[in-house]
Amino acid sequence: MTSLALVLSTGDLPLAELHAALLDGELYAVDECFSPVDTPLTRESRARALAIGLGRYRGYATRLVAEQHTAAWVWGATSAPPYPHQYCTSGSTHQRANSGRLGRVREVELTPHDVVMIAGLRLTSPLRTILDLARFTSRFGSQESATIRRLLDATGLTVSACVDDLRARHKVPLKRQGLERLSRLTESLF
Repeated sequence: MTSLALVLSTGDLPLAELHAALLDGELYAVDECFSPVDTPLTRESRARALAIGLGRYRGYATRLVAEQHTAAWVWGATSAPPYPHQYCTSGSTHQRANSGRLGRVREVELTPHDVVMIAGLRLTSPLRTILDLARFTSRFGSQESATIRRLLDATGLTVSACVDDLRARHKVPLKRQGLERLSRLTESLF
């Protein structure tokens, strides 16, 4: 008997069969992919599903980095994947950022410490994800605060470590806004 992969896509089975198995309760959705119901949803399976999705777009999988809410979903800080997904590409790659069906893409400066690889997907580290959420989320409310708290809890990071790292970064956009939001987050913890 052949065993199925932990993350399935149309590269493994026809879409009709995947949806039939979903309706039969044999699979559950992981973004645009599927997993058997007897396997847990992990950051590796979330990352693998995104990597499979990016693989459909030639050349993007090696250039793009999942960031912000997409990275938070992979890290397990949110229960549902965002739509559209958020990706970035390093300004040092000199490749044009191109948004389209795969999600929103922006060009940013990334350090080697800002990016990690999980199951074939490049994504921002938990620290960089927190800093980006604090700086760039347009409506920063209780939902974003809860997402950051879950990232902090899951990784052992502290708000003060995030503040220190952001203060040490030079010439980053919306630095003051990020520091203010992280400070408010610290106040609401007490």
